[in-house]
Amino acid sequence: MSLGTGSKKFVKYSILYMLFEGLSKGGSLLILLYVAYALPPATYLIFMLLISLETFLPILYASNYSEVLYTIKDRYRQSNIYSTILTITFLSCLLLLIMILIAKSYLYQYFEYESLFTYLAIPINIFFFVFFKFLSLYQQLHGNHAKAIYFKSMPFFLSFLGALGGVLWLEDPIAGFFIGKTTGYFFAFIYLMFKEDVFLVHFKVDTSFLKEYLTRSKFLFIIAFFGWLGSYGFLNIGKLISTEEKTIEYGYLINLLGIFLMLANGINQVYSPKVRQLYNENKNDAYVFSKRILIIYSLLAALAYLVYQIILYINQDLGILDAKALNIFVVMPYAILIFWISSFKYVSDVYIYVSDTYKSFTMSLFVVEVISFALAVYLLNEYSVSLLHACLIIIFARSSFTFMYVKLLRN
Repeated sequence: MSLGTGSKKFVKYSILYMLFEGLSKGGSLLILLYVAYALPPATYLIFMLLISLETFLPILYASNYSEVLYTIKDRYRQSNIYSTILTITFLSCLLLLIMILIAKSYLYQYFEYESLFTYLAIPINIFFFVFFKFLSLYQQLHGNHAKAIYFKSMPFFLSFLGALGGVLWLEDPIAGFFIGKTTGYFFAFIYLMFKEDVFLVHFKVDTSFLKEYLTRSKFLFIIAFFGWLGSYGFLNIGKLISTEEKTIEYGYLINLLGIFLMLANGINQVYSPKVRQLYNENKNDAYVFSKRILIIYSLLAALAYLVYQIILYINQDLGILDAKALNIFVVMPYAILIFWISSFKYVSDVYIYVSDTYKSFTMSLFVVEVISFALAVYLLNEYSVSLLHACLIIIFARSSFTFMYVKLLRN
């Protein structure tokens, strides 16, 4: 297959993924931005710290690392893969629920928030999130993009509606957000259970598949952990060694960065399977294709910065942003810069999986991550730099190393 044969389909499905990412996850991003604007700073910080917990828990779900299927999906029956993933996801959720019940007093003290139902809703949300993510990725790998979009968008859109209703109608918007998401996910799960054959599976485990899956996914755990620590997890570092003001500012960055991650996810949903196909046919075609996607990322970043400047210019004359909204918006250049730097990693990640070299890659990345985090924490502690600048150090080290590693892999 020549490089240009599927270009129209690539553009079509990339746009569809971005559109449905917007419908399913964009709403949640709007809720986060609304919460950033509407809640008192101290309450907003509690909310974001709970979000950091919600984004951490998927790391503990072995089924979260479904990227492993890039190399092993053709060796096992589809029904066995589905059943095994569903079973280990359910058991992981059950274990986390028990752990929360045991550690609830510590959670109340650390997060300064007492609502047991909220804490219990979080691992349940992750159960649904991880399983729907797996279903979507599995369909992508088989080229069933319409089905993948369906699995990726419908459940998350319903969870958004539930979260929105909870934030607006419940007296406690924090509880409303997490419990509302659970409600939306639950209705989506029940609907798909009766609608899709994929849910006609039993709770059973294919031990040979699970053994190979866990062996490979343990290396992805390290990547996922440092990925979380350099994003939402950094809020906890801010809570421990920085000021409340700087930590809240970093929370604004994470909220704004979610907009660009949505764009990146929309592109990568089609980009990754396409590179996998090209890599197996002609490696050079895959690398050329990646360069073109990197140019697209750069153009998107440049366009975003232009829009930012235009809005600032309009605001000077019309005052469309009040003081609090402006405090959030002025963090945008950092979000754009991080998005652009991260794009070098986005286009490189897939090669780690398709070349089956993520074991050696993870060991090397571990050293880079430890050094960059140690430097960031040192600067935070000794020189009181902002969390925004500390985060840039980590993102730059991670992205540049991944990009250079793949470049060396090619040579």
